[in-house]
Amino acid sequence: MPMKITILFDNHPGSPLAKPSHGFSALVEFSGGTFLFDTGSSKLVVENAEALGADLGSASHVVLSHGHWDHCNGLKYVAQKNPRLEVIAHPDVQFGKWSDKGDGEEYKGIGKSSLEKIGELRAILSEAPLEFLPNAFFLGEVDRVTDFEAQETLWYTKTSEGKKNDYMLDDTGVAVKTGNGLVVLTGCAHSGVVNIVKHAQKVCGENRVRAVIGGFHLGSASDGHIRKVIMFFRKAGVQELFPCHCTGDAAISMMVKELGAKKVGAGSVIEIEE
Repeated sequence: MPMKITILFDNHPGSPLAKPSHGFSALVEFSGGTFLFDTGSSKLVVENAEALGADLGSASHVVLSHGHWDHCNGLKYVAQKNPRLEVIAHPDVQFGKWSDKGDGEEYKGIGKSSLEKIGELRAILSEAPLEFLPNAFFLGEVDRVTDFEAQETLWYTKTSEGKKNDYMLDDTGVAVKTGNGLVVLTGCAHSGVVNIVKHAQKVCGENRVRAVIGGFHLGSASDGHIRKVIMFFRKAGVQELFPCHCTGDAAISMMVKELGAKKVGAGSVIEIEE
């Protein structure tokens, strides 16, 4: 049986059965088990799963890529469907996150009710990578080795000493090790999609990359930045790309044209031979 990745939540439409909305979530079914990667921003994650016939109750774990509302606020609804879930995330996922683009401060962190669910469910909060299912790796805090990614931030946290720049050290991903290479999932790639893939290769001891799926955080990136990412994917021999969520229309179009990337969205089902 091939690995099956069902995108339950995304900005873009992928099936008439599912409604698009800003955020990301994917249900991953493979030979080692079933897990949920991110939960979107609302109850729509559950509604889309039901419409698609995706069984949230079959998941043993939910991995949170980082602590932003559009990836975590569906957790309270997912937990109502499956209270046996074990949460895996970086410890900083719990900290408040704000932005101010000049028109007033906005809270962008995980909502209170979903944050409470992390406390109620079994949870592993780890900076270190860990293998949470056979051949499925939570990547932990990502080594930032490129000179063009994660160099600036619009986000901040609040401490007793005031505002502090938040470089999103909690931003991470998951890698599933297959016989054909790694399948890497990214939520928003605030830490840099190239950094995440390089880190996955290091953590898993595997240089082959079968696929990269998720948000690549290139919506406001320059053409030069996008081309560096494309150059890396090409050099690394990434076999398939499925950019979505925050990747940005320009970057997606360039990757479709130059790398044969596939457009996906809410309701899309990706099957990959293990």
